[in-house]
Amino acid sequence: MSEKLAVTTSNTGPRFSRYEECEEVYDTVDQWRKEGSGVLIPIVRNHTVPLLEQKCKRPWWELLKRSKSIIRPSTVDGLKEAIAETCEKPTPMLFMLISRHVDLGLFDIPATVGKLAIIRCGQREDRHRQLRVSGLSTFCGIRLDQWEIRRVRKHAVILGPGVVIQLHRGMPWGQRKVPLTADEEAKAYQNLKALLEKGVNSASEAKTNVKHLKSTIAALLSLLIGAGRIVSALRVTPEGVTLSPDAIPWLKMGAVKVASGFFKLANTAGTPVVAGASVTAVAAAMYFIPWDTLWAWLRAKFSSALDKLRSAFTRLCTMIRDFFLKKKSRR
Repeated sequence: MSEKLAVTTSNTGPRFSRYEECEEVYDTVDQWRKEGSGVLIPIVRNHTVPLLEQKCKRPWWELLKRSKSIIRPSTVDGLKEAIAETCEKPTPMLFMLISRHVDLGLFDIPATVGKLAIIRCGQREDRHRQLRVSGLSTFCGIRLDQWEIRRVRKHAVILGPGVVIQLHRGMPWGQRKVPLTADEEAKAYQNLKALLEKGVNSASEAKTNVKHLKSTIAALLSLLIGAGRIVSALRVTPEGVTLSPDAIPWLKMGAVKVASGFFKLANTAGTPVVAGASVTAVAAAMYFIPWDTLWAWLRAKFSSALDKLRSAFTRLCTMIRDFFLKKKSRR
């Protein structure tokens, strides 16, 4: 795990002053301090940390009381140290509050933490931008992209709105139970070829819309995983596709939860429960698959013969990116 990094600064960050970032994050910190308990690690850009640390200091009269919470602002490169300092002893709940001007990279959360919540600050103001958490990050020694099938009892992962887990090479779940026979692979290959050609043709038409793109990608994923209909929520983006694969017939999803709010998290029978006026429900997690990763999955499933269709797949991805660029330019 020597290649693991903490967090990297977002490209959108420099346009937002450190004072504005500090105030935006502290508004959330202050609300959490009133309602929450456990450990809160706000992660902001380097030059914002001193300001946030000053704001988070408890007044002298509160120092006489024993606090149920710990707030430890972290530098961009100091997440590993912050986790080590605050989670050395048993920690019922760890909140990682990520500034919308910082991107979360790889991290390791020890088994001393009972429940892990990853929250994107300022999501309402930037609701179309996802926080993509690498599935290679670990909790209790288990990769987050494998948490659905290798969950650890008495531990839980909770994601805030707009937080998704990014999948990498090697499908962590959803493989067919029985490998394809030669005839089945040949038939699947022809279906895949037809899908790609249909997708490219529909993307070339003037009436291209999101529905066309989503149907093509959904069919590709269904063909890949071997389920008739796997997508309950599918979002196509220029960089890849976001989905909730809770319709895979042999996989019981739901180990990773998505909450619409997080300030009043209670534990009932060991299960994270979200309560409060601003909260609507707890849903299954969303996963992000980059286009390159999707192609790697297809190639691994249908062997190197799929290389003949590489150009069609590349054209489809290019047309999807162009579609969103044109859509953006019309705004």
